[in-house]
Amino acid sequence: LQATFCGLPATFRSRQTLGPFRTPKLRKVSRAAGNRMLHAMLHVQNIEDSLKFYQTLGMKVLSCNRRSNGAATAFIGFGEARDMASFALELSAPKQPKAADQANPETRKGIDIGSFKGITVSSVSPELEGSQLDPDGYPIDILPQTQASIVALSLETSDLDSSISFYTQKLGMSRAEGPVQHGETIETVVQSDICYLQYPSGPQTFLCLRQSQKTNLPVNLGTGFDHLVISTANVEAAAAQLQEKGVKIALPPTVMFGLKI
Repeated sequence: LQATFCGLPATFRSRQTLGPFRTPKLRKVSRAAGNRMLHAMLHVQNIEDSLKFYQTLGMKVLSCNRRSNGAATAFIGFGEARDMASFALELSAPKQPKAADQANPETRKGIDIGSFKGITVSSVSPELEGSQLDPDGYPIDILPQTQASIVALSLETSDLDSSISFYTQKLGMSRAEGPVQHGETIETVVQSDICYLQYPSGPQTFLCLRQSQKTNLPVNLGTGFDHLVISTANVEAAAAQLQEKGVKIALPPTVMFGLKI
């Protein structure tokens, strides 16, 4: 997983039909109390198809940049704008192939979702309850609730314990009970090799880690999920702390898109 830290001015899917859920209290307070998950980037094949699908779930197009070569980048979510108050999805579509290249199977190859196991959203529309696939095959689980939001982002890991250690000890997240369904106990979740993680501040979106059934084998990262963006009060300080803890920094702190990352 590639995680991007973004400095601010002054980030369990079940194929069964899901019932109403409750969000229990966190087990403990994270040491990185000021950090929060901002958005996750997904690669898509057609930006218009993707936007139309997510809008049917009640999401809004927060911004969209369409380029002359057919490539596009859009942010979608349940917030009012890209104000970082609500977790969002960044959708990135590639440039469109030339007519002469469209017959090439490599050109028409779809998205490999790999170890990305989809997102869970809550909806105020009862008719949307259940499971769906978006135009690129990303699994979407929909829970009925009085407020719409992106509830969880789900990733598969080959070593659940090591992944939990990385996110808690290195990135400062805390273990949480997650969006437990009515009639389901926390013991059931633990026995299912699933762990929910969360920052106590900012958008209350869970990161859900799921143990791969292919133990001791690397997971297929795929070509769909790109990165998770986490905000922090001081990018330089966060980078230095991560390096001290042995985390490889892929990109030194820099300014991009008007923000320090």
